[in-house]
Amino acid sequence: MTTIIPRSEQKGARIAAEVACPNCRERGTKVQRVTLESLLRPERRGHIGDKPHYVCATPRCDTVYFGEGHGKTFRKSDLTVRFGLKETDAPRLVCYCFDHTIEEIHDEIRRTGGSTIVDSIKAEMKEPGCRCEYTNPLGDCCLGAVQAAVANAFRLIGNEGPAGTGGTADHGGCCAGTGPAPDAPAPATAGQNIVNERKQDK
Repeated sequence: MTTIIPRSEQKGARIAAEVACPNCRERGTKVQRVTLESLLRPERRGHIGDKPHYVCATPRCDTVYFGEGHGKTFRKSDLTVRFGLKETDAPRLVCYCFDHTIEEIHDEIRRTGGSTIVDSIKAEMKEPGCRCEYTNPLGDCCLGAVQAAVANAFRLIGNEGPAGTGGTADHGGCCAGTGPAPDAPAPATAGQNIVNERKQDK
């Protein structure tokens, strides 16, 4: 007996395959061409082509960008910067405009029991401003990734310093100035706003 797959399902399967990383098979997020042009090594930029490209955010995967369908694939070695999300050795950048690292976040939490990095980025946004689409391999606002890194740091080393209750907080997108960054990791849910809460209590 022959099974006939509806055209709508066939189209959905084709689209899903087109945006899946050819290496790890995880779904990618569409990225602007300007990001590739800014971060790929000069000898690799000519291979971008005309197809839409996606970024693979899977930490264990060596693929960074891949073209829709059977487009060109670019790996970590093709970048002019270290992709902190995919690195295991320091320094692991999490904010590319202002050079903040995961190690910096961990160090501050160990020393003070809190994290001021989000407030610092907000202040630096006023002057000189950010250029995430040109500097961040993910191609969009880094603040969601920063918030996730802070929350993860509190989970990993929270017991090493003073206890903090923290709380949920939406710091907004650093690029747009308002609203969360599109397709960014969810805002941290614990510990990330400890400094602001302490200021409010004073």
